[in-house]
Amino acid sequence: MENPMMLQIPDKGYVYKGCRLYTCKYPDYLKYGCPSIKIKGPNGKLCTPAKDLTKPYPDCCNSGKCA
Repeated sequence: MENPMMLQIPDKGYVYKGCRLYTCKYPDYLKYGCPSIKIKGPNGKLCTPAKDLTKPYPDCCNSGKCA
């Protein structure tokens, strides 16, 4: 079993992904092969996916950059 990959994102937040990441281009954000993903923001709290995809994931996407 493959270990989840940890990707650095802006402001010292991290994305832990256990599934295939299809794209992460602003403002499309993240699209996954499955939902097992945890996004940790700079404040140490887990982020939740944005309901409105015209806005970034809280604390996790800045300056048009995602993991």
